[in-house]
Amino acid sequence: MDRNWIVLGGWGIKPQILSGIFGNKAHYLDSNTVMPELLDKDGALKPDWKSIILKYWNNFSNKPLLVAGWSTGAVIAASIANLINPDYLVLLSPTLCFCRKGNYRLGVRRSVLQSMIKTIKTNKEKVIEDFLKACGIHGKFEVIYSETELIAGLKFLEQADLRFENKLPSNSIVVHGTDDLIIPVDAGKGFSEQLKCSFFEINGPHAFFSSQSESDSVKNLINEIFFIDNI
Repeated sequence: MDRNWIVLGGWGIKPQILSGIFGNKAHYLDSNTVMPELLDKDGALKPDWKSIILKYWNNFSNKPLLVAGWSTGAVIAASIANLINPDYLVLLSPTLCFCRKGNYRLGVRRSVLQSMIKTIKTNKEKVIEDFLKACGIHGKFEVIYSETELIAGLKFLEQADLRFENKLPSNSIVVHGTDDLIIPVDAGKGFSEQLKCSFFEINGPHAFFSSQSESDSVKNLINEIFFIDNI
């Protein structure tokens, strides 16, 4: 997709995994390296964490503003969308809330994240390996993130909450894998219903774009929705 997208990736893996969809000209922002900035010394999400994220937008003057995010990156992109007002917003595998809270039952138990945090301190490679397999990502991988970055990302997911947001900018879409083991497809449906954006299902896991053919399917979908007159 030969356009200047700004793309935010997911937890534990470089955002360039999305290059099959968004191409080599995209600006890939690595949410993993930002996470420690968003937490205070006690591990709580800072009240002004969105302002911290917005600092990274000062370098972009793309017109039109094309923004995409996957998983953790989708949560971040959705959180600041009404502040940056993108012309086009693509959210892959998003959720209103990663953890179960109150009557929201589409997230994971906090104990799952707490167990991952505990294990990261002794064997972060095993945690990443198990996570990527659950995402549907197979093959060799290298853990390039520090213990601090990985734990901060999980604490962000534990606390970030979009359940009280009302609406995303126009031209926002959600694309979700039907067999997602990390964020269930029903969470994506609930996200799109509450935030009033179009919802599309793709056969596949959390990383439903992990093969070239699957990436091409998502890329074609985005082109058909947003750019059919310009292809």
